[in-house]
Amino acid sequence: ESKIICDYLDSSLGDCPLYPSHKPGFILAHEVCEYVNSSIQPMQNGGLLRKLEEESNVDPLEWAQFFIRKGLPAVPGRDA
Repeated sequence: ESKIICDYLDSSLGDCPLYPSHKPGFILAHEVCEYVNSSIQPMQNGGLLRKLEEESNVDPLEWAQFFIRKGLPAVPGRDA
């Protein structure tokens, strides 16, 4: 939902857009958003973490942090 809200605000704000106006920056911003939505954000899903805790001996917080830390360096355009 966050991506849709950002897209709506970007198209509605007129003189104060959220995304860069030049094509490479615009594409990179969307690429980063999609990467976070598909690779990092799902690891913070409360239902998924509760189910993991119920059905395994894995600490859900450690599990989520592992994938988030693994995913962040791979975000395109992110400075280390």
